[in-house]
Amino acid sequence: MPSSYLQYVANAIADAMLAGPAQPASIVERMVLALGAPADWMNGLARRVSRRFGKRWDSVGRHELSKVIADHAAFVSAWQSDKVRSFVDERVVHESRRLDRMRDAARGDD
Repeated sequence: MPSSYLQYVANAIADAMLAGPAQPASIVERMVLALGAPADWMNGLARRVSRRFGKRWDSVGRHELSKVIADHAAFVSAWQSDKVRSFVDERVVHESRRLDRMRDAARGDD
């Protein structure tokens, strides 16, 4: 899978992280909601991000945060072993199917 897909996922994770407070447990909760499943690497990444950016959380940019995510060794290792891609891909497929059903229902194609 191209590295641009990794960056897309890192951006999505950054958006989820930035949608609430900088406390690690809260960050993990939002990552799980965004990706659809918990992962071992999330706690370490959340702690790292909270320590690094917590004092200036309101001014942290998406791209600055996504770079840290994409460079996080445990995330990259999980990505390379397909542990991240497999549940992200499942989530994307599930969401796509859900949207298709909504479109069909709106058109009356139940």
